[in-house]
Amino acid sequence: MVSKQKLFEKYKDSIAPQHPVAVELDEMELFRTFKKYDRNMNGILEFSEYTQCLSECPGLELTKQEIITSALAADISGDGKIDFEEFMKHFKDIINMQHMNQQLQDKLDEEHARSQREQNAAAVLANLNTDGKDAKASAGPSGSAFQ
Repeated sequence: MVSKQKLFEKYKDSIAPQHPVAVELDEMELFRTFKKYDRNMNGILEFSEYTQCLSECPGLELTKQEIITSALAADISGDGKIDFEEFMKHFKDIINMQHMNQQLQDKLDEEHARSQREQNAAAVLANLNTDGKDAKASAGPSGSAFQ
């Protein structure tokens, strides 16, 4: 089985380091995003507000577990809340990390599919070789089994 580390080494030149959304996120856009999800306008994102922010981020298809893990990682102080400083430090990193992880997962899926196709082709060839021997033995005078 191929590991993501090996895949990263193999495909690192073709993997986009930044999520397309992250490229467009300057400080002002990050502030707007923070304010959009600060529903109670207290200057911090409650855990539920930040998980909603991550779940609604365009182009990110995170599982519930990935959203929770990412939100926990952003909470540097461990108080269950993400202040703007924590948000600034981690939001782009989190979406870029998840984006890179998704690209690696896609490559891993491609590698597995390719490997499966190769195994299937080898099995078909092996069956053809076996069938070919049987067909020659049962062939009539013209050399064809289909007379």
